[in-house]
Amino acid sequence: MAVTGLEAPPFLPEQVRSAWALLAQTVVGASGESEFATPAEQARWAAVEASFHDRPALDLSQAWAAEELRVIQAAEAVKAWADFQGLGALRRLHEAVGMVVRENVEEIGHYTADAVSYEAAVAETITSTVDEVALATGLPEGAVAARLDLAKNEEGRSAPLLASLLEGQVGLDRALRIHEATSGLDPDVASAVAARLLAPNADGSVRSHRSFTRELRRQVVVHTLDPAEERAEALRRRCAYGWLEPDGTGRLTVVGDAARVTAALDRVDRLARRIRGSGDARTLEQLRSDIALDLILHGWADSAKVPGTAQATFVGQAPSAHVSLVVALTTLLGVDQQPGEIPGHGFVPTAVARSIALAGGSVWRRLVTDPADGTALELSTNRYRPTAAMAEQVAAIDGACQAPGCTVPADRCDLDHEVPWPAGPTTVRNLKRRHRRHHHHKTRGSWKAHPEPGGRTRWTTVTGREYLSYRRAFQDPFAHPVSEREIQAVEVDLPPPF
Repeated sequence: MAVTGLEAPPFLPEQVRSAWALLAQTVVGASGESEFATPAEQARWAAVEASFHDRPALDLSQAWAAEELRVIQAAEAVKAWADFQGLGALRRLHEAVGMVVRENVEEIGHYTADAVSYEAAVAETITSTVDEVALATGLPEGAVAARLDLAKNEEGRSAPLLASLLEGQVGLDRALRIHEATSGLDPDVASAVAARLLAPNADGSVRSHRSFTRELRRQVVVHTLDPAEERAEALRRRCAYGWLEPDGTGRLTVVGDAARVTAALDRVDRLARRIRGSGDARTLEQLRSDIALDLILHGWADSAKVPGTAQATFVGQAPSAHVSLVVALTTLLGVDQQPGEIPGHGFVPTAVARSIALAGGSVWRRLVTDPADGTALELSTNRYRPTAAMAEQVAAIDGACQAPGCTVPADRCDLDHEVPWPAGPTTVRNLKRRHRRHHHHKTRGSWKAHPEPGGRTRWTTVTGREYLSYRRAFQDPFAHPVSEREIQAVEVDLPPPF
């Protein structure tokens, strides 16, 4: 079945061609040519008809949902391919504008004494290209400039990203984020890092947004040099500032040492959860805001100044605050340079991780890992009763929410019985930490969890698709810089003009 204007363009990559065909079929079905033109339409009407006759429609509804999900994936693949074509046109436009600028510069130099430098001509070419596209499309100038930088593919830096766009395997937004984050890296290293970030999960699925964001932050920390002078300069620029919004609210930003910032955030979060648990009607977000401002306005720091100094006078005992840091013992001993992670906040360079761990008063807790896969085996405690200590142990083993693609820190998740109680015992082995959103998916039957060896969980979603979730791997190869083998493995053959 074909409709004028929906035929696939020539030379489409195979994966995009399949996606195009599915979308074309969907448009044909929407046009009314046939009531059952597409698999999604057939599944929809079968489910609706079954519901009219009070017959079980679960399998039919799931089939309908699965078909519509395929259409959404196809649309994203075609959009990625179309964005690749747009980037190619943007690159060629930049070249054409450059020729015009050079001719104008030569003409100006011929008739006047005003010579235009090469750098000024290059800058004029870029700004003229960006402004031309912004005027024609309504896109923000910054967005056009970012796309142009990606399209220029200088030193082959963005080749893996462009190839994935061509194949419909990554969206433009994610490609731009990777390109911007790796702009300061060596081109070969940047390409290898992009390949890491574009690789699918172990079960073949696409990285979730949360997982992608976390890994992108880690890769930047792993591959960015961290001289002490730069850290010291960054700390010298610490500040606090705020601004008011037209709706009567305001924003307060505090820039400071990473450990102090995260300790403050975690303290506010713990207080908010404690008050919320006592029955306060405010949401956690509202409580975090109110508590943070109350601590600043009415906290334990007195407003009086010590004579002759700029320091505040403190009264009473300093409130307790702590920051949790996950770092390899080999890093603390100087054997390697893995970054540390402050769960829920992000990664910190090796030197910062060492300074936090080796600071006076730091408390270390041993976490034994399986040498085969790096997953945690136990926390340094022999208590296996369903107590607070046991809950803490499960959080340490899981690291984050045990649902596919979720990175919410384990200590902010519910304790969930993998095999529902009372059929499943209340043991460390049968307990998992899960973000409430995913806990509800499982409890309400939308998602089904199937335990597997090694602490894995195989999930079946509402459309029948399967995904794997894993307990945290503390010996992760991605915690180390890319190897020479990874760099050499990045070979991309792009079509013109790239």
